[in-house]
Amino acid sequence: MVGEVSIARAATINGWMNIGELYWLATHAKDAKIVVEAGCLYGRSTRALCDNTDGFVHAVDPWNGNYGRNISKDGTFYTYLTVGSNAIFNQFLTNMADHLSSGKCMIHIMEFHECSVKGQPDMIFIDANHDYENVKHDIKHALSMMSHGLLCGHDFNSNWPGVVEAVTEEFRTGFGVHESIWYVTL
Repeated sequence: MVGEVSIARAATINGWMNIGELYWLATHAKDAKIVVEAGCLYGRSTRALCDNTDGFVHAVDPWNGNYGRNISKDGTFYTYLTVGSNAIFNQFLTNMADHLSSGKCMIHIMEFHECSVKGQPDMIFIDANHDYENVKHDIKHALSMMSHGLLCGHDFNSNWPGVVEAVTEEFRTGFGVHESIWYVTL
């Protein structure tokens, strides 16, 4: 049906984004024509974005196997997860096959700060490295790519102090939070 949000396929993909967050992301993707996602892993949120936009999604991830490197602003090292990148990338390709073949989803195998896209994104979703320095750098890069639209990211909670510190420092009180998604309308 026209106007409905669909997260059914996204919900079947492995990942840490909960159903409420997937629905929020999908709802906002409906209004976007050029979406950039920084950090895709298996494609759970990528699927929610692609299934609900009439535009295009740029999926940016190095798929290098280093996920979850988290260092707070004060340098405290608090978690690290290393997983096989080939298996994750291959699963992403399987999960997104229809959108990849149609051209709706475009892959950029690189760090987000290395990425540029044709046109100005009207939605950027940041869910890449969660340490303070990388989140700050990703926010700055996102702001350099867009002058209007929705800038948002995942994991604004006490488990990820680097995300909380970077977002709060950059936007002070000028941002909202839905579950653990932070967002700013530019």
